Amino acid sequence: MEHTTDRRSSYVVGIGASAGGLEALERFFDHVPASTGMAFVVMRSPAYDAYGDSAREHGLTPLGDQQLAGGMMLSLDFLVMMFALCLFFWASARDADEAEAATTRPVRA
Repeated sequence: MEHTTDRRSSYVVGIGASAGGLEALERFFDHVPASTGMAFVVMRSPAYDAYGDSAREHGLTPLGDQQLAGGMMLSLDFLVMMFALCLFFWASARDADEAEAATTRPVRA
């Protein structure tokens, strides 16, 4: 017995655009056939309207803005990791001190 099914590949395509790219998205969808077998997820970025033009107001290019944001995220990650590392060493040192104190206590007879 042969089992045949019509399995077409289906894809989910994510597309993002800032305010200046919305017109390009409209033109793209005007030319995409309706039966592509693809689902399109469109994200208008930035997600916050207040942030939209602030990079240009501060004289940053889109690439410079991304590099600055990446540096800020890296700095925050570094601080969190350093705090966790310090907490780990502090807890280790405390446990070692408690273990040493437990083995060196004088026994009263």
